[in-house]
Order: sequence, then C-alpha cells, then structure tokens
Amino acid sequence: MSDLVIETKNLTRCYGEFVAVQSMNMQVLRGSIYGFLGENGAGKTTAIRMILGLIHATNGEVYLFGQSLKKNRHALLRHVGALVETPSAFGHLSGKDNLKYICKLRNIPYNQIDEVLDIVDLAYAKDKLVRKYSLGMRQRLSIAMALLGQPQLLILDEPTNGLDPSGIREIRDLIKSLPAKGYTILVSSHLLSEVEQIASHVGIIHAGQLLYQGEIENFTKRGQTMIHIKCSPITKAMQLLEENYPQVYLENGLFQMPGSEEQIDEIARLLVYNQISIHGIYLQQSNLESLFLDVIPKKQ
Repeated sequence: MSDLVIETKNLTRCYGEFVAVQSMNMQVLRGSIYGFLGENGAGKTTAIRMILGLIHATNGEVYLFGQSLKKNRHALLRHVGALVETPSAFGHLSGKDNLKYICKLRNIPYNQIDEVLDIVDLAYAKDKLVRKYSLGMRQRLSIAMALLGQPQLLILDEPTNGLDPSGIREIRDLIKSLPAKGYTILVSSHLLSEVEQIASHVGIIHAGQLLYQGEIENFTKRGQTMIHIKCSPITKAMQLLEENYPQVYLENGLFQMPGSEEQIDEIARLLVYNQISIHGIYLQQSNLESLFLDVIPKKQ
C-alpha cells in the first residue's frame, strides 16, 4: 500500500493561454492533514477539481493510493469524499433525511448515517430541518455527506468560508479529530492562521505554481527568531541598540531584531545599565503568515 494518498506529476491546466496550474508535483502522505495554502485565484480549486477528476488536466497525471486516476477513476474515487466550494442540502428535509438521500443515490447502507452524524457532532440535530441549521451546522452536514461510504481520503475546499468565529472553531476541531479515525485530509484555505492550527503538512501555491511543500514544523523553523523590546525613552534606546545591534529596527513603538534566548539577558543588562526603562522583552518565532509572505513573490 502506497504511503502517498495523493501524488500529482507535472499536473497542468490551461484555459487558452492562461495557465491556471503549472507543473504541480503534490505529495500527500497517508494519515496527514495537508494544508493547501494560496490566495484567492492562486489555483487551489482548479488543482482540487483535477485531483477529483471533475476537470481534465492539460498535461500531467494524478495518482490516488498509488494508482493512476486516469486508468482507475471510478474505483479510486469510491475511497474519496469531497466538499468543493458551497455546501448544498435540501432545506425542507432534516439532516438525517438529507443523508438518507445521499445513501440512496450512492447505494450506501443507512447504518452509516448515525456514525457520520456522531463524527461531525450533529446527532442532536438530526431530525431538525436543515433550513433551521446555522451555516456552521450546514457545513458540518456537508462534511458528514462526504464521509458517507467510509472514504480513506477527505478533500475539503475552503471549508470555513463565510463562517463566524464559532463556526470556524467547530470545523477546525472536527478536521483535527479525523486522522485519529483513519482519514487523510487535504484542506485548502487562504486563512493561514487556521491552517497553522490544524495542518501537519503544508503546500503553498501561487499563480498556479506549488512553491513549497513539507511538514509544517520544518517550514516554520525556516523563520527567524526575533527579539521584541518595548522600552523608553525611545530615541536614546534606538541610538544605543543601533550601536550594538546593527539589525535592530523600530516598528509601532516596538524594537525588533534577530536573536536568541541567550541574548535577552545581555540586552536587558545593556539597557538597564544605560538607564533605559524596559516595559517588555520577549522572543518570538516567525508565524506561518510571515513565512507565507516571504515565499510568494512580491507584487511589483
């Protein structure tokens, strides 16, 4: 059994002269949560549609579970659940009846309904009409639909779009719980802070090109560790720090410079010795957002 649940080789999609996805080589490991990051229009949804066989690639190939999608499309997609863009359900039916409808269409046993309702924490609302569901509840119901058929791979395209903070947290907690139940997750998003909290791996796409992929822990290690200092008087502190630490800069009243934990005591002693009051000094690792902005090309 392949360790790669998704592998794309030089995957490309063109619309006339416009290249939506260019030579993408994605690798999604079994049991991982792969955060597929990119700005709106970067090519995330186009790539996902090719992975699901919804649109044809101009060039390149998709492999699912180590097998060619082109040669084994129907057999492979039985093991994939997906939520692509806007969730849909019948508002005049209950959550449970919507799931029954999907089961009937796909010839799935009804006994899976209670199981997926438990997974998405909607068992308490299964008999409630969907038109009375909150947007977050509708999104979880759509994920329950995707989980019918016991897929090994779940693909979620922007699953927190339009949700309030409470709904976003519900979806985040749900996604984080799924690998322990045997699922592999590909989740696309432009919300960097959300992906940072749930993903084990990250892929960054910009203008149709996959610029980076790997473990999120290794990616965040690429960032500089910065020392942040709040002190006064600012003018005197700036002169002193610039003399001793040429890389220091001031932003919104906060001095910042590359450094390590060992240097904090040294800087604090220097400031106190020169009668500068320290209101705060701490170490901060670059977050995913700052690293993402470093990876994508700067706009001219």
